[in-house]
Amino acid sequence: MTALAQTSAPRFAWAGFSLHIPAGWNPVALEKDFVRFEDGGGPRLECRWQPTEGAYRLERHLSKAASQMKRAAAFRTDGVELPALFLDALQRLEEHGFTAKPFAWTDAAGEAANPGALLHHAESGIAVIIRAFPRAEADEDTELADALATARCHPRNADRLWSVFGVRVWLPGTLYLKTFSFKPGHFRMEFLNSRRVHLVLERLGPAQFALKGSSLEEWAAGFFKSINLRSARHGQGPDGWSVLEKPWPRGFFGAVSRRLPGILRAQRYRLGLRLADQETKILTVRMEGPAPLPDGAFEKICESYEVV
Repeated sequence: MTALAQTSAPRFAWAGFSLHIPAGWNPVALEKDFVRFEDGGGPRLECRWQPTEGAYRLERHLSKAASQMKRAAAFRTDGVELPALFLDALQRLEEHGFTAKPFAWTDAAGEAANPGALLHHAESGIAVIIRAFPRAEADEDTELADALATARCHPRNADRLWSVFGVRVWLPGTLYLKTFSFKPGHFRMEFLNSRRVHLVLERLGPAQFALKGSSLEEWAAGFFKSINLRSARHGQGPDGWSVLEKPWPRGFFGAVSRRLPGILRAQRYRLGLRLADQETKILTVRMEGPAPLPDGAFEKICESYEVV
């Protein structure tokens, strides 16, 4: 286990990929399947991942995967010497089910050959291409290698952790990220699944400026204009959460309701509201769609959703 994994280092987790990152690293570029970490001195690590199917040969996919990286550069796999710390990090990853194909990449200026690797995790069916940005200082290279060694991939048949920019939540692996936005004072992540369940998580703050003296439920009635909260009833939620809902019918009536055209189907939803981080942030979880997530899933999401 690396030093980072043994500490409370911030953990990045996004769409089935995760790793511990040093406190000074920030995800300055984030897409549905890509992240670039930087610190005060510039780039440190780039990662892009994608699902795979069937047999996966690293050599065959290296050139294709490399072309998908941002700021395409020259790649070499033969006759290159890579830092021992980087190769040691790859060996540690192999102990956690990864296979690895290292390479060297050169930036557009052609000034340096930096280490990189294509990884494949068969259990989760995910391939990851890594580009590292080493430094001359030995301690910073150790930090980079330790962070890389904590990389993990997570299958869709289990809950997945999402952790970024100080918010963390566990979600069913069947949910797909549709859109996201991290603006000062307002974070938003929107998810869908194959059953058209629509789940939206938001974090707003400072809470006192958003609420302006009103209660959470009064604020929600004005903020969530797409749902009619005037007809909502109070539902059961985890400790600390206020839940407003218009529940889905069950049994025969539920099956009939799901078959109705959208224009005829009554709007159903569950909305969880909570003050977090010493009541300075508002957390919301909103679920809509023809049918809800399985029983208990909404409560588990609320329980795990937190500011860290």
